[in-house]
Amino acid sequence: MNDPSDITHLNRLYLLKARELALQGEEGRAAYLLGIPSEALHVLIRMPLSAIEALAESGLLVFGFRAAMPGLRAFAAETADGS
Repeated sequence: MNDPSDITHLNRLYLLKARELALQGEEGRAAYLLGIPSEALHVLIRMPLSAIEALAESGLLVFGFRAAMPGLRAFAAETADGS
């Protein structure tokens, strides 16, 4: 399934970055920055790249939005004036 959609591209980047950080021994950083559970990192490390690609192309969004609304609103208000 070769779908060059935005979701596929974002999934691919997310999964590969998570795998890269985990392989570099930076699982804590991957968990913090990407919001990915340690158990999922262990699975990604063992997955062949072809399986990661298939997951990226599955059409399922493999990550989610994590910003808290008060922080998001404050950020939007502060940046609305171009600062």
